[in-house]
Amino acid sequence: MTSFYESFLASYHALRIDHDRIAVAVSGGVDSMTLLFLLLQIREKKSLIVLHFDHMLRGDASDQDRILVEEYCQKYAIPYRIGRENIRAKAQETRHSLEMTARVERYAFFEEVCRTENIGVLLTAHHLDDRIETALFHLIRGTKLDGIHALLPESYHGTLRIVRPFLHTTKAEISRFAAENVITFHEDATNLDTEYQRNYLRHEVLPRFYTINPEYPRALENFIQYTEEVSTFINMHVLEWLGHFPENTFSASDFARETPFLQREIVRLLYQRKNNGTIGLGEWNIAEIVRFITTAGWGTEKCVKLLTLRKQKWVITIA
Repeated sequence: MTSFYESFLASYHALRIDHDRIAVAVSGGVDSMTLLFLLLQIREKKSLIVLHFDHMLRGDASDQDRILVEEYCQKYAIPYRIGRENIRAKAQETRHSLEMTARVERYAFFEEVCRTENIGVLLTAHHLDDRIETALFHLIRGTKLDGIHALLPESYHGTLRIVRPFLHTTKAEISRFAAENVITFHEDATNLDTEYQRNYLRHEVLPRFYTINPEYPRALENFIQYTEEVSTFINMHVLEWLGHFPENTFSASDFARETPFLQREIVRLLYQRKNNGTIGLGEWNIAEIVRFITTAGWGTEKCVKLLTLRKQKWVITIA
């Protein structure tokens, strides 16, 4: 085929997707339909299971996406499973955002099917544009280094391995390949609605970056990779420092003697571990926790979301 296909193969093999059976998340959009098309070139149909989740947010358009995926899988004899949930009603019930509710329910469906089918890996069609949008969105809202490289080529959702072979590929490259190979897909009209913050960033802000640097996606990709390496280096030193103390404890007096930077990074890692990320962790939160560790009286306690620290004499216990 083309260099796009060769690039996909290189990514696919680098990610060691050598399982007997794999699941692939397919929404019906150009990205996931292109991923499915490519997988059919290199794997037996019976080694795949297509997972489509209907969020029931777009009426007939949602139905058309589901029908497209069903008919495609039936035409090519590909095993598939369909999940459905009224996300708007669920979000009102749980008082969470539509985006968060959709993700929770979608991945619950993915996990359930993969567990039932004894499948350990799920492929998604997230691409480089998604990675850049996620990094900038987190940065604007407030995050640390882990929020910049939150979307990784490989991660885990519980015990389910999530693999993203398109993460070094731009949306434009995927769309061009889809057009050249006449790949059928549906365009989600809500992706164009700039009332959604992510869409505003995607359609109104990021295109202006091309006027500064036509190769900005690669420049930001390199920066995201750099932040991942820096984060790994810092985490290694923080874990080494924590390793000097009994598990889930550390010395407040030793902490007080460290540089302000290392103090903040220790707090950041403790928070990240308990809250599965640093989204929402502001500088004032960190300063407050540092102040508690270094100046609070004995027998006191500090809670920030799911992180709880207790102070007994000069020993801090992490709960």
